[in-house]
Amino acid sequence: MASSPPARLFASVVLLALAFLLVVLPSLASAGEFARAAIIADSGTGVQTACVNFSGSASAAELLAQSGLGPEFADYGDMGKAVCKLGATGCNATSCFCSSSYWAFYYARNGSWVSSDVGVSFHNATDGEVLGFRWTSAMPAEEPAWVNFSEACEPMESTASEVTPQPPANMTRQPPTNATSQSPTVQSAPPGSASSEQQNSSAFNDFLQAASDFFASIGRFISGLFNWK
Repeated sequence: MASSPPARLFASVVLLALAFLLVVLPSLASAGEFARAAIIADSGTGVQTACVNFSGSASAAELLAQSGLGPEFADYGDMGKAVCKLGATGCNATSCFCSSSYWAFYYARNGSWVSSDVGVSFHNATDGEVLGFRWTSAMPAEEPAWVNFSEACEPMESTASEVTPQPPANMTRQPPTNATSQSPTVQSAPPGSASSEQQNSSAFNDFLQAASDFFASIGRFISGLFNWK
C-alpha cells in the first residue's frame, strides 16, 4: 500500500531534522569557541608578551605572525621557517643569520621551559600553551624570562596589563652584543581584539537563531500535517 503525501512529507522533514542535528549543530556549537596561547619574547634587555587567539590547528609560526611582536621569518621550504627578528632585535629576513646571536625557541611544560626539538613551523600550539623566544648567543641557549599564561593572557574583559617576570633561579642573563635596547618592563599585548570576540559571539548567536527558526518551521509544518483534511 502506497504511503499518503502527508506521510511522505513528514518522513522527509524528519530526515532533514536528523541531518541538521548530526551535521550542522556540531559545527555551530564550535563556531563561537577559540583557543589562546601566550608568547614570550625575551631580547636579553627586555621582555614582551602577547596573547593570541586561534581556532583549529595552528603552528607556532602562525601564532607568532599574528602576535603583533613584529616577527620576520626566513622561509626554507620543507625545512620550515626560521625566526630572524622580533621587533627591533635580530636580523632581516634576507640575511637571517647575520649575527652570532639567534632566537632560540622554547615551550612551557610543568612550570619550566623546554627547548623545542622542532622549528616554529612544526610545533602545533595547544590551548593555554606558553611559547618562549630568547635572543642569545649561548650554547646551549639561555632560557626566556618566565611569565605565566595568566599574566600574558588576562581574562577577556581586560585589555592590557604590565607584569614583572621572574627568571628561573639558575638562569644567568648575559646581554647580547647586538640586541637593541628595550624597556625592561613587560608590556602585555591585548588578549585578543574585541572585534574578533564580538564577531565570534555574533556569529554563534546568528547560528542559534537560525537553528531556532528552523525547528519552529518544522513544528508548524508537522502541526499542519496533523490538521490535514
